[in-house]
Amino acid sequence: MDESNQTTASTQNCAGISPEAKPESGNKNPGRQDILKWNGWGYSDSQFLIKDGQAQFTGSRYILGGHSFPKLVQWFTKECHADVSITSPSKPLPDPSTIPSAQLNQPFLDGIKETAVQFTLDPHVRLFHGHGHTCHEIFELRHGMLHRIPDIVIWPSCHKDVEEIVRLAVEHNVCIIPFGGGTSVSNALECPVAEKRMIVSLDMTEMKKILWVDEENLVAHIEAGIIGQELERQVSNM
Repeated sequence: MDESNQTTASTQNCAGISPEAKPESGNKNPGRQDILKWNGWGYSDSQFLIKDGQAQFTGSRYILGGHSFPKLVQWFTKECHADVSITSPSKPLPDPSTIPSAQLNQPFLDGIKETAVQFTLDPHVRLFHGHGHTCHEIFELRHGMLHRIPDIVIWPSCHKDVEEIVRLAVEHNVCIIPFGGGTSVSNALECPVAEKRMIVSLDMTEMKKILWVDEENLVAHIEAGIIGQELERQVSNM
């Protein structure tokens, strides 16, 4: 491919050269775990509720947000033969002490600390990264508990960060599971219960730049962590 046709959109900023990058700092962790449901699909502030016999959709992220749907419950009952009086409430977010403890590989962890790549050992963040969205995973979250989850979550900022994390993982015999949007339905995020090695959830959400665009060949180089909404936003600003 002729590189002269490529228009540079963004450059990568690696954690090692970013002065604000501080692993396990007091700063808020990257990623979307604070706005998404920990035990189901979608955003935590967006859901259907039934109030006074009418369905309502909460939140303001979608055009449905804040609206009532007078005939939805009637339609659901008639056409789907559903009984809306039967409920199955999910468990609340578990106490950190009940979440599977991290199995740490200290030499690997020491190496990660030296890279300045952001990471966390927080139990709730690890739980969020320990599953996809298959039916059995969601059922376990709502009514049971996952028995094996990642031991650490790491957020690389660029290609070189990923290379260094992989190098350390190979050197210290550590497992890596890449994490994108977290909506896998192929068991790709499920941690094997029998796995005794340290498991890393490699969250790609900090890598969300369009690096270059080749308009002539209709090709673009985009980092692995971008989601559709962010891609549309960046393209509209180009």
